[in-house]
Amino acid sequence: MATCRTELLRQAPAILAGEPFLRHEWRHEPTRAVLRFPAATPQGFDVSLVATDKDIELEAGGFHSSFDDNPDPEDFIRHALGLVRDLLGPGMRLRELVAGETPYRWFLESRRGDTWVVEEEIGLLLWPYWSARSERIFINHILPARPE
Repeated sequence: MATCRTELLRQAPAILAGEPFLRHEWRHEPTRAVLRFPAATPQGFDVSLVATDKDIELEAGGFHSSFDDNPDPEDFIRHALGLVRDLLGPGMRLRELVAGETPYRWFLESRRGDTWVVEEEIGLLLWPYWSARSERIFINHILPARPE
């Protein structure tokens, strides 16, 4: 029976073979497999997929999101790998809000024409509310953006 972990281990090597210069690293653990793409520049961000038998988690810089509602692991992993591919190019970015020195909210955004659209958002429940606030933008240029 296919699981998210076995599907990641099956699908990703075939995709990675087509991108021989794409830096990545695997970590195999007893209950999960991790595929990580390190940032290529200080303006970029790491992207990882963490797959267990039941679900997959996307990590992008300080952003993370779990996906566990798809009954078809093959389709699920194909979708997750497509999202990772987009996060490695300039068609998506990570916007991070900071209070003092503490990042507290992250937005995954995609480019639509000249506009950035929020795809997902997460944040901390507790953060230094009274601290000075700033914003940081991270964007990868590891792969070219896909056409809209």
